Amino acid sequence: MWNVQPIKIVALAIVVTTVAACAGENKHQPVEPAMELYVKADSLCKVGKPIEAIALLDSLDRNYKADVQVLRQGMILRTEAVAKRNAIMTQTTDSLIASLGETLNKVKGSFRIIRDPNLVENYRVHREEGELTGTAVQARIDENDDIYLATSLAGGNGYTRVQVTAGGETMTTDNAENYRVDNMEMVTFHGAKCDSLCDIITRHVAEPVKFSFVGKNTVSVNLSPATKRHIADTWLLVDTQKKLYQAMGQKMYLEKEAEINASQQARLKEKSVSK
Repeated sequence: MWNVQPIKIVALAIVVTTVAACAGENKHQPVEPAMELYVKADSLCKVGKPIEAIALLDSLDRNYKADVQVLRQGMILRTEAVAKRNAIMTQTTDSLIASLGETLNKVKGSFRIIRDPNLVENYRVHREEGELTGTAVQARIDENDDIYLATSLAGGNGYTRVQVTAGGETMTTDNAENYRVDNMEMVTFHGAKCDSLCDIITRHVAEPVKFSFVGKNTVSVNLSPATKRHIADTWLLVDTQKKLYQAMGQKMYLEKEAEINASQQARLKEKSVSK
């Protein structure tokens, strides 16, 4: 089952150059390196570049541990920079959630749920898909919102893998269990390689796509435009749902971090006033 995990926010890494040259510009009024970094970070924060400001404050904390007074000022500035960074990221995340939600609403109506007491679990499939018969490929969505491919080969060749070739790319799945129904062999494919295979088909949906059943020999067919479109729509639905869950998880993380940062900011300012 795919689980949403809060996305850890990593500050943009930047190269911090030495400030010795800056201090040398005025030999009669040298500027302490720690204060130089703080001033630069403060300026960046004021002009709407909080991620860069946080990177400079990280450098200040690492390299100037003895400059206690400047470090204290840096702690206050960091909370201001984090607040601005979170505001920017929250706005971006809200826009992403709105966009993904719109895409999801457009595509999900094209699917129906298949319920059958004889099945291990229910699944969703494109409304235009019928039963899996003959030599065919069908994209489905399981109850964990993961995509998988149900395949069948008339006559059979003992296949346990399938391969897709399109646009100069080739992807082969891992082995899966083969079982026979009447005069037809059937295999279902799950997991990361199945995801990659569906992604290739989606990206080359307007091009010829060769689908191969790999067993004692290899049987290849060209996917029909309808099959390619159904696989692409299914992959779009699954991918959009996952990205939406991730974005919602990130929004929750940002909201929690904003609460913690606001509390820290208030405490630091209170200490600064009381001194």
